[in-house]
Amino acid sequence: CYTSWHPDSWLETALTHFDAFRPLLTPGGSMVVNLADVYFAGLPALNLYQERLVLAMHERGWNLCGKHVWCSPSKPAATDYVTKQRTRVTNGFETFFWWSPTAHPQADNRNVLQPYSDRQIKRVAAGGEQRHDDKMGPRMSHPGLRYRKDNKGSIPKNFTVCGPEGPYSSYIRRCKQAGLLPHPARMPDKPVEHFVSLLTRPHETVFDPFGGSLKVAEVCKRLNRRYLSSEKWLEAIRGGLFRLDDG
Repeated sequence: CYTSWHPDSWLETALTHFDAFRPLLTPGGSMVVNLADVYFAGLPALNLYQERLVLAMHERGWNLCGKHVWCSPSKPAATDYVTKQRTRVTNGFETFFWWSPTAHPQADNRNVLQPYSDRQIKRVAAGGEQRHDDKMGPRMSHPGLRYRKDNKGSIPKNFTVCGPEGPYSSYIRRCKQAGLLPHPARMPDKPVEHFVSLLTRPHETVFDPFGGSLKVAEVCKRLNRRYLSSEKWLEAIRGGLFRLDDG
């Protein structure tokens, strides 16, 4: 589909959609968009549509609050430049862009803390670790010590490493049983869980205008958020409903 794709028309369409979504956000609300790299048609050079979109969004009053990378170890080599010409390496990531009309959107990284490493657990249990220089500054919780306070976990980096949904998932199995085509671009749980937990509180509403196989709705249900999804491909909705029942 990328061979007939025109970046200028895509950019204007995307900006029109995003401007329409803006009034739907509550004060402090955020919008997260997942975008993959795309080559120019017939050329082994990356299209700069993401960079153009970021600048255009800034000019329209959107604040870029963060970028999050999803790394997939099993992402296939999908272009001739990688598998035949051998002039490029496999692209193993996609980027999530986090935008908000305000530079101070609702967010709490305490909701996405990761378990401490065994080493960190030992540090905290020992009452901290003696620092060897003054570079840590305000991170010290006690003069001469670091890692003294138990914060219930470590703050994550802005990337997630996980594979896509496997071919033997309940969703795939039930779609096949019902004679439905599974959605070809299925989002894994982890990056969705990250943003839903980071940016929303229980019982708040998440709207996914490009619902696909309803993965966002499934995660919201599990995390006790309300959800709304829309999708123009009816068969995708029918299959996605398997994610939301208890079967």
